[in-house]
Amino acid sequence: MDHKEPHQLSASSNPAREDACTALQMQAGGEATVWFLFVLLLLAGPAIIGVGIHDVVRRRRLRRGGISVEGLVVRHHASRNQGGFHYFAVISFVDAQGSPHEFQANGSGVKGLPVGGRAPVRYLPDAPKTARLDTAWQRFLGIALPFGIGIVFTATGIWGISTGR
Repeated sequence: MDHKEPHQLSASSNPAREDACTALQMQAGGEATVWFLFVLLLLAGPAIIGVGIHDVVRRRRLRRGGISVEGLVVRHHASRNQGGFHYFAVISFVDAQGSPHEFQANGSGVKGLPVGGRAPVRYLPDAPKTARLDTAWQRFLGIALPFGIGIVFTATGIWGISTGR
């Protein structure tokens, strides 16, 4: 007759204990993952703000020393991502030396920029590759988006790490 005392049962033969151990391991792994994400947000936030600062400095240089010209929207470039298509205006302009140039607007959305329509362009003298669309909306988005996203990421990272969530 094979008889085992209850205290002789191994931990692996107790399904309830196995489930509890697995749950604790998953919880510890999940907490580490969440903590890692908060640290990642905390690092990404200032980096995104840095990109915004770089853009502000570049736009300021364009406003102070740039040449303003009238460009022409020659086509729209479609870019596909998970949410569908985004359209970017492709603008052609002639620099002060009479050379033609073309660039794609940084921001998507072409409602106010139909093909064949005029578009304000600003570029640095002797550097037409610095050309940017010079609309109030583009200037606002160039500042608001990176600063807003960077602040939210940084605040979320600080909150998550300080509360231990």
